[in-house]
Parts: sequence; structure tokens; C-alpha cells
Amino acid sequence: MYRVIKVGDKEVPMKANAATPIRYRQVFGKNLLPYFMGKATDEDVAEMLGELSYIMAKSAEGADMMKLSLDGYVEWLEGFAPLDFVDEKTVTAIIGLYQGNEDSHVELRPTERQMTISLYMLRAFQTGLAMPDLEQLNYGDVMDMMMESANDSYEYKQVATQEDFDRF
Repeated sequence: MYRVIKVGDKEVPMKANAATPIRYRQVFGKNLLPYFMGKATDEDVAEMLGELSYIMAKSAEGADMMKLSLDGYVEWLEGFAPLDFVDEKTVTAIIGLYQGNEDSHVELRPTERQMTISLYMLRAFQTGLAMPDLEQLNYGDVMDMMMESANDSYEYKQVATQEDFDRF
């Protein structure tokens, strides 16, 4: 998903896709998913929003995502005021863009097993998705695919056809 988000007094183009949490981990060495599962402090979430915005802004720019660095992030961040990433409208827009799963039809329930980037990548690759695929999909789409893939072994009941009703 692509969106231009107002951060402070700047209009920042941002792009999120299913590879965003992987890119986040490559640059910052942290798992992004727990922030969206209510397992982080407000201070941690504020820091994450700036970091996530950097990843999504660089993705929208078409930057070489393999060359992103912590130094590049700090340089990029210097263009913003200290409270730009905690404005309610900005936070809502950033999180909404990242989640980008309005079309998700699968309800994810909490489990004892935490979804980590490693587990996310493993499940995505088991589903047959590669990094270029993840760059084209949003997180919700990938989670839908993982859930549906898990249902492949389920034996579904046959549904009656019109012909079956006519014979009845």
C-alpha cells in the first residue's frame, strides 16, 4: 500500500508491504510484530513509529532496501521535530498504512506462541512466497495465505448442488 502521510509539517510518501517487518529487522535488529500485539511500552512504540516510518518512506522512494542503515535513519530523522511521530493523526495514518489489511478475512486469535519475524518468514516461505512476492503483498494478505494454507488438510463436507435438490 502507498500513501502520503503528513508528519509534522512535511508530506512524506510511504509504502508498506509484507516485507516491511523483515526490512525493519534488517535495519534495527528488532522484531516489529510485538509492537502490534500490545507487548511494548508507550516509549518503545513512539520510537518504533519513527523507525517504521523510515522503512516505509525509503520503500516509497524506491531506495535500495539492502543498503538502509541505522546511520541513514538518524540522518533522515534529523529532518523532523521531536514530537512529529506522536501526533494522533500521524500515528493512526502510519499504523493504518502498515497494517493495510482492511481486506483480511481471517480473524487472528492470540496464542501462547508469539509471532516473530523468523516464524513469519518461515511460514511465508513455506507458503511458497519469496522476498519479491512479499514486496508486492501487504501483511494482511500474507497472514490470510498462511491461515488458508493451514486449512489445506481439512476435509470439507460436500455441498449439495441444484441437481441433488432436484433428485430429492
